[in-house]
Amino acid sequence: MHRRAIDRDPHGRAGESGVVATGSLVREAGHGSFHIPSELNAHGSFRQTYRTGDGVARIGAGAFSGEGLVGTVSWRDHVNG
Repeated sequence: MHRRAIDRDPHGRAGESGVVATGSLVREAGHGSFHIPSELNAHGSFRQTYRTGDGVARIGAGAFSGEGLVGTVSWRDHVNG
């Protein structure tokens, strides 16, 4: 389970959240470019790997269940112009 502390809410209550990856592993990648001759040349790429997950957030005495994603994302871009 991936856990994260939650900063205090407006009422001063602390909490935490946690997500357990339950789905299949998904990998995505892509790239793109944009070009205006003699003015601008831009390109970028991304990669992400993630799984869907089920989790819970606890704030004060309350608990809330939900869904989320567990994974990583990387992005690179470059612009000339």
